[in-house]
Amino acid sequence: MSDFRLARLLLPNRIGPQSQSEARLVRAVRLWVVLNKQGRGHVGAVAQQLGSRESALALDLLMMRVGIAWTEAFVVNPPCCPRFTHDEALILDMVAMGAIDDRQGFDRLLSEMLPCDAREALFHSARQLGARIAAAVS
Repeated sequence: MSDFRLARLLLPNRIGPQSQSEARLVRAVRLWVVLNKQGRGHVGAVAQQLGSRESALALDLLMMRVGIAWTEAFVVNPPCCPRFTHDEALILDMVAMGAIDDRQGFDRLLSEMLPCDAREALFHSARQLGARIAAAVS
């Protein structure tokens, strides 16, 4: 395991969001997971969190790709929990790297966990979600 990945795993979970955008995104991810497990429609509820239907659809695509790529269960905390799981923090980092089109940073986050083809699909989804969120709040 690289020093970068090990250092990342040893960091404590973030306590609360750094911004309103992070809070909305984590709430949307948690809501997506809960509603998806229940087999209920989630686009409308997620759109309310993210500010647009396009953002909700972009999150839907990202989460579906995460479900395919992740080798273990994707872990989220309950909606009321202020602490982020490592997976939630990783999604925030993925979307942040996608939003600024930082492919090298994105690959550093996931290179030891996922093969290149899986990272490629996730990067494009994260970049699209970052752009949609930015458009919805501006």
